[in-house]
Amino acid sequence: MNILTLISPALTKWPMRRLKTTRQGTTLVELIVAGFLLITGMSLVTQGAVKSYRLQQESRHYQLAYDELANQLERLTQKLSPMSTEERVSVLKSLHVSESIESILALVKLSGSLTRDEPHEGDWLQLTIDWDRGGPSEPLSLVGWIRTSSPEEVSP
Repeated sequence: MNILTLISPALTKWPMRRLKTTRQGTTLVELIVAGFLLITGMSLVTQGAVKSYRLQQESRHYQLAYDELANQLERLTQKLSPMSTEERVSVLKSLHVSESIESILALVKLSGSLTRDEPHEGDWLQLTIDWDRGGPSEPLSLVGWIRTSSPEEVSP
Protein backbone atom coordinates (compact mmCIF):
# COMPACT_ATOMS: atom_id res chain seq x y z
CA MET A 1 0.00 0.00 0.00
CA ASN A 2 1.20 3.44 -0.86
CA ILE A 3 1.76 5.89 1.93
CA LEU A 4 0.06 8.62 -0.08
CA THR A 5 -3.22 6.69 -0.16
CA LEU A 6 -3.15 6.50 3.59
CA ILE A 7 -2.70 10.21 3.93
CA SER A 8 -5.20 11.33 1.35
CA PRO A 9 -7.01 9.15 -1.18
CA ALA A 10 -7.29 12.17 -3.51
CA LEU A 11 -3.55 12.10 -4.12
CA THR A 12 -3.70 8.74 -5.82
CA LYS A 13 -5.73 10.12 -8.70
CA TRP A 14 -2.72 11.84 -10.14
CA PRO A 15 0.26 9.56 -10.16
CA MET A 16 3.50 11.11 -8.96
CA ARG A 17 5.89 11.62 -11.74
CA ARG A 18 9.57 12.15 -11.18
CA LEU A 19 10.89 15.08 -13.00
CA LYS A 20 13.74 13.97 -15.19
CA THR A 21 16.46 16.48 -15.60
CA THR A 22 18.27 16.42 -18.82
CA ARG A 23 21.95 16.57 -17.87
CA GLN A 24 23.43 15.06 -20.95
CA GLY A 25 27.20 15.58 -20.96
CA THR A 26 27.45 17.75 -17.87
CA THR A 27 28.78 14.86 -15.74
CA LEU A 28 31.58 14.30 -18.25
CA VAL A 29 32.48 18.01 -18.22
CA GLU A 30 32.50 18.01 -14.41
CA LEU A 31 34.81 14.99 -14.39
CA ILE A 32 37.19 16.63 -16.86
CA VAL A 33 37.32 19.86 -14.84
CA ALA A 34 37.81 17.96 -11.57
CA GLY A 35 40.60 15.88 -13.14
CA PHE A 36 42.29 18.99 -14.49
CA LEU A 37 42.13 20.67 -11.09
CA LEU A 38 43.45 17.56 -9.36
CA ILE A 39 46.38 17.17 -11.76
CA THR A 40 47.22 20.89 -11.52
CA GLY A 41 47.14 20.76 -7.73
CA MET A 42 49.30 17.64 -7.60
CA SER A 43 51.89 19.13 -9.97
CA LEU A 44 52.11 22.33 -7.91
CA VAL A 45 52.55 20.38 -4.67
CA THR A 46 55.22 18.17 -6.30
CA GLN A 47 57.13 21.17 -7.66
CA GLY A 48 57.04 22.83 -4.25
CA ALA A 49 58.29 19.69 -2.53
CA VAL A 50 61.17 19.29 -5.01
CA LYS A 51 62.22 22.94 -4.66
CA SER A 52 62.03 22.69 -0.89
CA TYR A 53 64.24 19.58 -0.91
CA ARG A 54 66.81 21.26 -3.17
CA LEU A 55 66.90 24.36 -0.98
CA GLN A 56 67.35 22.23 2.13
CA GLN A 57 70.18 20.30 0.43
CA GLU A 58 71.92 23.52 -0.68
CA SER A 59 71.59 24.96 2.82
CA ARG A 60 73.06 21.80 4.34
CA HIS A 61 76.01 21.89 1.91
CA TYR A 62 76.62 25.58 2.65
CA GLN A 63 76.60 24.91 6.41
CA LEU A 64 79.00 21.98 6.03
CA ALA A 65 81.36 24.09 3.90
CA TYR A 66 81.21 26.94 6.43
CA ASP A 67 81.95 24.57 9.33
CA GLU A 68 84.88 23.05 7.44
CA LEU A 69 86.24 26.50 6.66
CA ALA A 70 85.89 27.65 10.28
CA ASN A 71 87.61 24.51 11.59
CA GLN A 72 90.47 24.87 9.09
CA LEU A 73 90.88 28.57 9.91
CA GLU A 74 90.99 27.93 13.65
CA ARG A 75 93.51 25.11 13.23
CA LEU A 76 95.72 27.14 10.89
CA THR A 77 95.74 30.34 12.96
CA GLN A 78 97.10 28.37 15.90
CA LYS A 79 99.49 26.25 13.82
CA LEU A 80 100.92 29.07 11.68
CA SER A 81 101.52 31.58 14.47
CA PRO A 82 105.07 30.47 15.42
CA MET A 83 106.13 29.81 11.78
CA SER A 84 108.02 32.02 9.37
CA THR A 85 106.35 33.41 6.26
CA GLU A 86 107.99 30.82 3.98
CA GLU A 87 106.77 27.96 6.19
CA ARG A 88 103.28 29.46 6.23
CA VAL A 89 103.17 29.64 2.44
CA SER A 90 104.27 26.00 2.12
CA VAL A 91 101.58 24.91 4.60
CA LEU A 92 98.93 26.85 2.66
CA LYS A 93 99.97 25.17 -0.59
CA SER A 94 99.27 21.77 0.93
CA LEU A 95 95.77 22.55 2.17
CA HIS A 96 93.08 19.92 1.68
CA VAL A 97 89.55 19.38 2.97
CA SER A 98 88.59 16.58 5.31
CA GLU A 99 87.50 13.26 3.83
CA SER A 100 83.96 13.54 5.17
CA ILE A 101 83.42 16.89 3.42
CA GLU A 102 85.09 15.64 0.26
CA SER A 103 82.62 12.75 0.09
CA ILE A 104 79.59 15.09 0.46
CA LEU A 105 80.51 18.17 -1.60
CA ALA A 106 81.16 17.74 -5.32
CA LEU A 107 84.49 18.97 -6.71
CA VAL A 108 85.43 20.79 -3.50
CA LYS A 109 88.53 23.01 -3.48
CA LEU A 110 90.15 24.68 -0.49
CA SER A 111 92.69 27.47 -0.92
CA GLY A 112 94.40 29.99 1.31
CA SER A 113 96.34 33.20 0.98
CA LEU A 114 98.41 35.39 3.29
CA THR A 115 98.41 39.19 3.29
CA ARG A 116 100.99 41.07 5.32
CA ASP A 117 99.59 43.61 7.80
CA GLU A 118 102.62 45.82 8.59
CA PRO A 119 101.19 48.22 11.19
CA HIS A 120 99.86 45.39 13.36
CA GLU A 121 102.79 43.02 12.88
CA GLY A 122 100.75 40.12 11.62
CA ASP A 123 99.31 38.40 8.59
CA TRP A 124 95.77 38.13 7.33
CA LEU A 125 94.91 34.57 6.45
CA GLN A 126 92.08 34.20 3.96
CA LEU A 127 90.66 30.71 3.40
CA THR A 128 88.31 30.05 0.50
CA ILE A 129 86.26 26.96 -0.22
CA ASP A 130 84.39 26.31 -3.43
CA TRP A 131 82.39 23.36 -4.70
CA ASP A 132 80.18 22.50 -7.64
CA ARG A 133 76.70 23.84 -6.91
CA GLY A 134 75.23 23.24 -10.33
CA GLY A 135 75.46 26.85 -11.43
CA PRO A 136 77.46 30.04 -11.09
CA SER A 137 78.15 30.96 -7.48
CA GLU A 138 80.69 32.81 -5.37
CA PRO A 139 83.09 30.81 -3.19
CA LEU A 140 82.76 30.98 0.57
CA SER A 141 85.61 32.83 2.36
CA LEU A 142 86.70 33.45 5.94
CA VAL A 143 89.52 35.69 7.14
CA GLY A 144 91.61 35.35 10.29
CA TRP A 145 94.55 37.22 11.73
CA ILE A 146 97.88 35.59 12.60
CA ARG A 147 100.11 37.51 14.97
CA THR A 148 103.81 37.28 14.14
CA SER A 149 105.00 38.48 17.50
CA SER A 150 103.86 37.27 20.90
CA PRO A 151 101.50 39.52 22.94
CA GLU A 152 104.24 40.19 25.51
CA GLU A 153 106.51 41.73 22.86
CA VAL A 154 103.94 44.30 21.75
CA SER A 155 104.13 47.53 23.74
CA PRO A 156 100.94 49.45 24.55
